[in-house]
Amino acid sequence: MCATPNVSLALPESGTSPPSQGLQALLLAEREGFLRFLRARGAGDAAEDIFQDTWLRLAAAQTSPIAEPRNYLFRALNNVMHDRYRSAQRARRRDGEWIEINSSDAEASDAPLPDRALAALAGGCEDDEVIGTMFFIMECVDGRIFWDLDLPNGNPEGRAALYDNV
Repeated sequence: MCATPNVSLALPESGTSPPSQGLQALLLAEREGFLRFLRARGAGDAAEDIFQDTWLRLAAAQTSPIAEPRNYLFRALNNVMHDRYRSAQRARRRDGEWIEINSSDAEASDAPLPDRALAALAGGCEDDEVIGTMFFIMECVDGRIFWDLDLPNGNPEGRAALYDNV
């Protein structure tokens, strides 16, 4: 019958001793072998990150007794490596699709977007001599201006009412 591993829920702080039992202790004791395994499986420079990610996952896991803890750790490290690879692959695919959708064969233009052109007609100033470039004239809206959104000078009920009106 196997004993339940004593898994600490926190990384050892500097100046404290590492765990003496459980999966984390085995992970630390055979660290170089596990890193060699990850590098041989294609982790490369990410081996240390995968090792740390596995450490953190073990710290948060509720594990029962494990018959072959070393084999369990090899499998856990391999799974974390695959998770990271799949995540990076999905991100690359997503980025590629976004670029494909948002890129066009048309030449880039300096012409303003239609909504900007309408705003320019409604209240824009195209005289470069005023400030050196075209700018939009904003309409003045009645109301109060709050520069500090925390509203430190108001009471809680007044702040709640203001937030609800926004």
